[in-house]
Amino acid sequence: VVMGLINNAHGGSQLGVLNAIVHSIQAIGKNKAVNRDLLQSYCAPETMLTKDNHRGKFKMELDFWISVGLINDKSNKVSLNFDLDGPKSIWREARRALLRKKNWETSNDLHEPLCFFYGANLTFMDIEKITEAIKNNSDITFNSNVKPYFEQHAHTFGYSTKLGNKFIADPTSIIIEEIHTSNELKVDTEIKISDFISLISNTNPLLDGGEIRTQVEKKYGLESLFKAGMVSFSLSLALQRMVRSGMIELRMQSDTTDYLTFDSRVSNANISHEYSHLKLKRLAQ
Repeated sequence: VVMGLINNAHGGSQLGVLNAIVHSIQAIGKNKAVNRDLLQSYCAPETMLTKDNHRGKFKMELDFWISVGLINDKSNKVSLNFDLDGPKSIWREARRALLRKKNWETSNDLHEPLCFFYGANLTFMDIEKITEAIKNNSDITFNSNVKPYFEQHAHTFGYSTKLGNKFIADPTSIIIEEIHTSNELKVDTEIKISDFISLISNTNPLLDGGEIRTQVEKKYGLESLFKAGMVSFSLSLALQRMVRSGMIELRMQSDTTDYLTFDSRVSNANISHEYSHLKLKRLAQ
C-alpha cells in the first residue's frame, strides 16, 4: 500500500504545520537561514507538546518539505526556497514543488484521486465514487479517513472551490496564477485555445491534456476529453468564470476546424460552447 501526502501518518499532511514553519523562518531569519532547533522551539516548543508523536509531527513535516525542495537544509540550518510574496504564495509554491516530476510519487495519493475527480468530469467532489474507483484500480490508500485531508489539500492548493458544504471542481485560481507568471501570455494578445490549455497543463499536469492526468485517465479507462476535442467541466468552469470577470475573451473563428467544445453545464443554453481562440484582456487585480 502506498502511503502518501494525505495520510495523517505521512509528511505533507499537516498544512497548518507547514504554514507555521514558513512564517517562523521568515520571522526569525528575515530571509536568512534558521537553526533547526531554534525553529522547533518556535513551532513546536516542548512546553506545549505533551506527547512524543506531537513533537515528531514537526520534524516529519519539515523533512518532507525539504525532500520535495520547498525548503532548503544546509548544515542544520533551514531557509525558504521561494520568495514569500503574499499569504497564498506558500500554497502556490507547495503545489508547484509537488508537481515536479521527481516528486510525483510522494503525492500520488492526492494527485491520482484529483485526476479521477477531474477526468471523470464530476461536478462535485464525490468521495464515494472516487473511493470506489481507487479501490478497484490502485494501490494507494483512499478511504473516509483521508477524506478531510484530501478536501483540505485540494481546496488549499487551488484545485477546488467550496460551495456550502461541498467542494466543486474549479482550478480558476491556478490558471490565474499561471497567467501572471507566464512569459508567453500578454494582455491584448490572442492564442489558440488548444495552445493555451497545453501551456497551462505543461506546468499543471493534472489539468486537461497534462501528463499526470493522461496517465490516470489511461489507468482508469476514462475517455480523454481533451483528445476528443472537449474541455472538462472543471476547466470550462474556470475559463467561463474568467470571461465573466472580464479577464479573458473567448471566440470562435469562422473558418477554422481547430476548436474545442466546452461543457454546457457552466453556461446558459443559448450561449455557444465552441471556441477556437482566447484573448487576455487584463490581469487579475
